[in-house]
Amino acid sequence: MIVISRYIEQLAWEAGRGTLRSSFQNLSHVTDEVGTHNVYKSMGETGVDVHLYGYESAESNIEYLQSDLEVSVHAGDSAEHHNAWFVVFRPDEWTEQKKGAALVCLEMEPRIWDGFWTYDRERVVAIDEYIAATL
Repeated sequence: MIVISRYIEQLAWEAGRGTLRSSFQNLSHVTDEVGTHNVYKSMGETGVDVHLYGYESAESNIEYLQSDLEVSVHAGDSAEHHNAWFVVFRPDEWTEQKKGAALVCLEMEPRIWDGFWTYDRERVVAIDEYIAATL
């Protein structure tokens, strides 16, 4: 899941424009994991509209995430905020060189995940719209 996540993040970074939506369960993971922090720091410097999702904990610093990484943070307490792992990139312009992708997984038990990834345009758009409207 990490490899696919990084691949989708790379698609977004290379495109330089579009929307990237990523969940982290606990939002503190964005700053706890140096590689993740660096990816989203560089992503915030592109034209990509970045949205991060998860639940807030004592270690989360939403104000820092929004100002330092230049991202929008969507904290919540729903089951999806706690149990979802998704990375969804929807390019502004879908071409052969600029494709979108989505990884969507739910944690069924501790460290047991069920999900899928797709490059199908209709599915990526539907997933992106669902997340934008629901979370």
